[in-house]
Amino acid sequence: MIQSYDFLIHAYRNEIFRQEINKHILMNEDSELTHYSALLKFDSKNRIIREFPLEGATFACKIIPMEISYDDFLAMMNGDDTLPLLESACKFLE
Repeated sequence: MIQSYDFLIHAYRNEIFRQEINKHILMNEDSELTHYSALLKFDSKNRIIREFPLEGATFACKIIPMEISYDDFLAMMNGDDTLPLLESACKFLE
C-alpha cells in the first residue's frame, strides 16, 4: 500500500534509490524527485525534504504532505532501528 513516508522505507531498503536522494541532498540547491505517487521537494536552505502527493498519480490521495530534515533522513538511513526515528522525525504538514 502506498502512503506518506513510503519513500523513506524504500530508500532504507533500496541502495540505488537512497543514492538518488543523497545526490539531491548533496547538490546544495532546491530540487525535485518523483517517487511513485509522491513528489519529493528538497529545500536546500532549510535542509528539509518535503513529500507531497504527485498530481494526477493513481494513489496520490494516500499521500499526506510531510517533511523530514536532511539530518534525520541521513540518521535513519545509517541506523539499525529506524522506526522510533521515523515516528519522531516526520512532521505532517496538514
